Amino acid sequence: MSETTGVAKAQVPELGAWLAFGACLIAVFMQMIDVTIVNTALPSLIADLGASRSAQLLVISGYALAFACTLLTAARIGAMVGRRPMFLVSMLAFTAASVWCGAAGGPTELVLARVVQGAAGAGMAAQTIAILTAGFPRERHPLVFALYGGVAGFAGMLGPIVGGVLLTLDIGGWGWRSVFLINLPIGLFAFALAWKFLDRGSPVGRHHLDPVGAAMSGLGLFALIAGMAQIQEHGWRPHLIAVTVAGLALTAAFLAQQRARTARGGDPLVRLDLFGNHGFRLGSVLVGAFFGLFTAFVFAASITMQDVLGYSPLLTGMVMTLFALGAGAGALGSLVLVPRWDIWALAAALTLAMPSRERREQAAVGVL
Repeated sequence: MSETTGVAKAQVPELGAWLAFGACLIAVFMQMIDVTIVNTALPSLIADLGASRSAQLLVISGYALAFACTLLTAARIGAMVGRRPMFLVSMLAFTAASVWCGAAGGPTELVLARVVQGAAGAGMAAQTIAILTAGFPRERHPLVFALYGGVAGFAGMLGPIVGGVLLTLDIGGWGWRSVFLINLPIGLFAFALAWKFLDRGSPVGRHHLDPVGAAMSGLGLFALIAGMAQIQEHGWRPHLIAVTVAGLALTAAFLAQQRARTARGGDPLVRLDLFGNHGFRLGSVLVGAFFGLFTAFVFAASITMQDVLGYSPLLTGMVMTLFALGAGAGALGSLVLVPRWDIWALAAALTLAMPSRERREQAAVGVL
């Protein structure tokens, strides 16, 4: 009898960890799907709000820009105040910002709401990996992170599909606003799960914010990404080149500041010593290259299918279904492929993801 009771008690924390994991999966699903779901709604959004081409790009890039610029700082704040409260506050902020996006009365307001949404998404994302690492024993990490990666990849590709369905159904006559308002019930459900099951552990050691490093990284990334986005819109104008170069210089200065802080025995925002590991260094380059092209691909594909080929939002989403299925299957397949082929599995997958010129031309002829 006592042995049965002991097993039952052991299963309760296990169940709680999986339910907390569910909240984290919903969070990453919301973060990733909001990167791409807007692409399908852009033509309708532009027609309704009268957004300019520049505002159209900012609706997409503002989210990603805020996400990238606040991620490091959000991770450090989570370590200082506790992962659970930071995750919960960020989840509420993300949900509220989604409602703000759905209620926006003009393009400028929508861009501002998207920036807040991106920063809140970074607040959630920065805590998730640490939460999962602490919530499961080491032997479960390959399965947990494969599921996490599968959901992230699947959600990113699923965005145009969900957007197309929502625009076609036009629930409540909301039109493009539904792609944001759908986050309200999902976010509240994830918040309830996280509130109940996330570990109430104390903050992780004694960490300091490093405001200088946070400011340098945030401003450097902002100048770099914003400069390149504006160059794409307006061409290689001198002041835009200057902004981009300033972003590169600030980013380089940030890395030097982090190295100096580490040498003094301080608490850096980024552990540069990790890049001394060959596998980590190569993996970072490959993953960075992939995700650097991912959002651009989905954006270009969605706009081309609707504006050039005349596809409906629903048909555009259906075309993207195969990409979503492949992303999810690839992440789950990593459980088998990575232990067998190590980093070469990632390199092979990236090679397959980049079609040859002949395959691109064949695909274009097939579509036309």
